[in-house]
Amino acid sequence: METVIQRQLEAVMPLAPAPSGATPTRESPGIPGAASAPQVGQKVGYLMSRFPKLTETFVLYEILAVERAGLHVEILPLQRERTKVMHHEAERLVARARFTPLLFSWALLMAHAHFLWRRPGVYFATLRTLIAANWGSRRYLVGAMAFFPKAVLMARLASQEGLTHLHAHFASHPAAVAYVIHRLTGIPFSFTAHGSDLHRDRHMLREKVAAAKTVVAISTYNRDVILDECGQAHREKVVVIHCGVDTERFRPRQTLTSFEREEGPFSILCTGTLHAVKGQRTLIESCRRLRKSGRHFTILQSVLPWMLMA
Repeated sequence: METVIQRQLEAVMPLAPAPSGATPTRESPGIPGAASAPQVGQKVGYLMSRFPKLTETFVLYEILAVERAGLHVEILPLQRERTKVMHHEAERLVARARFTPLLFSWALLMAHAHFLWRRPGVYFATLRTLIAANWGSRRYLVGAMAFFPKAVLMARLASQEGLTHLHAHFASHPAAVAYVIHRLTGIPFSFTAHGSDLHRDRHMLREKVAAAKTVVAISTYNRDVILDECGQAHREKVVVIHCGVDTERFRPRQTLTSFEREEGPFSILCTGTLHAVKGQRTLIESCRRLRKSGRHFTILQSVLPWMLMA
């Protein structure tokens, strides 16, 4: 997991000053280099759709690892996840996360007034891009208009807090908000494209990729999708960083299972939600074939009520 985070840091954060007479470099396209490390003490803003979301452990543990690397993280959720169930590591992060109002507050009005006075051309050009690039996608257009007021407030907060970089998880609304903040403030941003955010709808993807410093794809297939959509000119900025596993928590077992001791059935653990995008049909079909072949097995899956919703 720490190796994954190091690659993430090297991919999206500014390099530390090189020794006298040396020039910071990176390795070949798609493989973030390890020539230099991000400067300790920098402040990075993390954007996500909802926080704290129980199933998005990859966001939670990435934030914790980035903090361990010496960077200060400001958490900027687009919405607050209304839940009483969360990972205990998220509790202290929730207490200091920057939850902002969706439509109205005095701070929000002042933020808009600030940019309308200081950068009116950029303000309206950014709004025009959000509308034009998302036209034809009801979901993305409505989301862009709903989150634009909040994005302007976040831009003001980012400037006041002295953030040096923004990273958004998901190529959808979080990346759009990061784009707005970048346009208004000049703060560089990057984003990670995961699954449904990339495959269901790619409106405005070209604009986000063009403006981003780095785009992280979680697989080579996703990288190819992004480059096919946005053009090979962006090849050097689109890098593949696979989601990692904390090997301190998940270690190879040292004992035989009951199945291996011939004392019980073969056990399958499924950790994904019950949504089609998770490929659960493939799991069900595999179980059908196992049963047809006469294999004895059990399947375990922890299901919360909201996981059953379409």
